[in-house]
Amino acid sequence: MSRQPRAQVDVPVVHLARRYNTFRPPLAKDPEEISRRKQLRRGTLLLEFQARGLQLGASILDRVSQSEDIRFTAGALAMMGNNSSWHTMAERAPTVGKDGVTRRIVKMPKAYDAETGRVVLPDELVAMGRTAMGETADMAQDLATAYGEGKSVKGLALAFGRRAGTTAVLLAGIHHDVAAEIVTDPFAVQDAMRAAYLDITDESRTFGLGNRQHPTFAQFAYEDSPVSVYFREQGPLGAVQAYHAAIAETAQPGV
Repeated sequence: MSRQPRAQVDVPVVHLARRYNTFRPPLAKDPEEISRRKQLRRGTLLLEFQARGLQLGASILDRVSQSEDIRFTAGALAMMGNNSSWHTMAERAPTVGKDGVTRRIVKMPKAYDAETGRVVLPDELVAMGRTAMGETADMAQDLATAYGEGKSVKGLALAFGRRAGTTAVLLAGIHHDVAAEIVTDPFAVQDAMRAAYLDITDESRTFGLGNRQHPTFAQFAYEDSPVSVYFREQGPLGAVQAYHAAIAETAQPGV
């Protein structure tokens, strides 16, 4: 069998410090929302926040156009996607015994044309990232709805975790601009994509240690969470403007 460009990455089961893993959505103040939340199945509200955080991120990525804004946005979203993927499909995986595992597998996006071997252009990679964010947001909404209706969502949750992981790999590649650095070698660009993902994995871990809360899409739905504050305070002007515009149009999951 002929050698193929890298097609998957490993998500380590041991990843985040547990003491910084807990995110609780803010308490509601509106009487109708308080009443609504009391009727929710336990865990539904967090999934609603996750869906909104993804919708917000997708809207921001759709809005930014300058390279600096795109790369910052992609990097921040990659951190959130990496951790959200881990929470969904790896956090509770057994690590000892006959069923023990040390990793989960995530498929890598192809930053090249499978027929011609042509590496995608930077703008094409960004377009792939925008599509992936939109599709992942839709899946998050489907997961929240199905879970809230009392359905079994084990398979859907696993599929979402894998999709979020693949999207995080793609966003990491955009953040590191791998398509601009490597223009002819599909093997090299896939290796660079993996290296970018590993770098983001480290960043997603150290961010939580420094801010006392690991970044996730659910937290991004809350404007005062550490990752939202980081985005507004550290982001370039275009990314911050896109954030505020997206906040204005994205449905609040309940306040």
